[in-house]
Order: sequence, then C-alpha cells, then structure tokens
Amino acid sequence: MQSQRISGNTRYTSNILKLDTAYVESITANYVGDNLLNRRADKILFSYYPRWEFTCPLCHAGNKKRGHRPATLMPTERGYLFKCLACMKNTAALTLYKLLIELNPDIARNYQWDRWINKTAGQ
Repeated sequence: MQSQRISGNTRYTSNILKLDTAYVESITANYVGDNLLNRRADKILFSYYPRWEFTCPLCHAGNKKRGHRPATLMPTERGYLFKCLACMKNTAALTLYKLLIELNPDIARNYQWDRWINKTAGQ
C-alpha cells in the first residue's frame, strides 16, 4: 500500500483541509448530484477527512445503478486531489484548484482568493 504522506511542512494542513472540504461539498452538490458515495475516511495527521467517490464530472463515466463510481476526491496533507480512473489513466491526479478551473473558473478564483486570505496559498 502506498503512503499518501507528502514531505514538507504540515503546519497549515488542518486549515487547508477545512477550506477544501467546504469546496468539495459544493462540488458534490452542484456537479455530482445524488450519485455520491462516502465509504471511508482517511486519517490525515490527527483528524479524519472523507474520501468521496462519484461519477466523473469531466467525462461523465460511471453508473449509479451498477455502483460504478470511477472518480474520487482524496484528502492529502496539501489538500484534496481528484482522480478519475476512466479519463485520467496515464496522468497524475489533479489538485482541487485545477478541477475547479475545469468545472467553473469563477469558483476557482474564489477558492484561490480564500486560500490567499487564509494564508495557505503555496503551502
């Protein structure tokens, strides 16, 4: 099993994940709908954060009735990462900011501004 630990300063991890969780919940409400599954939570430092599984908002792969949800938003020490097993087979995971740029650039700018205000940008 591969560790999701990222080397570096983890001083701002809880602030980043708290902010990211709010944006992840808005993404899942607006772009995924009722095809959302929260089966597990990952422990990052001393707290648990949900790992969301759903149909991909980029390529629309997945089937709710069959239980196939190829896209996931997973928490790491630097924020949430997005990965779709259908459309991103040979590429790395996207950061939450890059996913927001694909879905809605206005929300991405708000997210970037919130990270700047909370002094977690570039962390």
